[in-house]
Amino acid sequence: MKTFFAAFLGTLAALAVAVILPAAILFLKVDPPVRVPEGATRVQPIGGVLEDAPASRFRTPFSPVRGRTQTEILANLKRAAGDPRIDRVFLDLDPVEAGFAKCEELRAAIHEVRSAGKPVIAWASRMTPKTYAVAAACDSIYLPPLAPFLFPGFSM
Repeated sequence: MKTFFAAFLGTLAALAVAVILPAAILFLKVDPPVRVPEGATRVQPIGGVLEDAPASRFRTPFSPVRGRTQTEILANLKRAAGDPRIDRVFLDLDPVEAGFAKCEELRAAIHEVRSAGKPVIAWASRMTPKTYAVAAACDSIYLPPLAPFLFPGFSM
């Protein structure tokens, strides 16, 4: 019986070292700080379904892509407006699949950056109504020459 418990506890210890320890290391992985030079351009990807997940300093293999939640995008734009090292903001727009209320929040943050005297440039590979709603708040909008402009209209 004594050897059974010793083998059982040894198996549990091996399991903890082999599975739980690497998972804990992955969960606690923190991104290194980024050094921002003078005259930098903030490149902010925006697109897809913009979740309202809070920003977290911990990353897991299942975390959403950093900087792509609504909360993080708004915080990044607010930081860019107040950071004297950043000269302009470049928005890389994928088709935005968020609601119009989230688009209005993004537009307000873009206006805040513009009121700080920094140009905001939008680039999109294709344009949809919600993507255009965000891009229209920017100083400039750029599309590839053959980019589809999918704007079917609205009905009431």
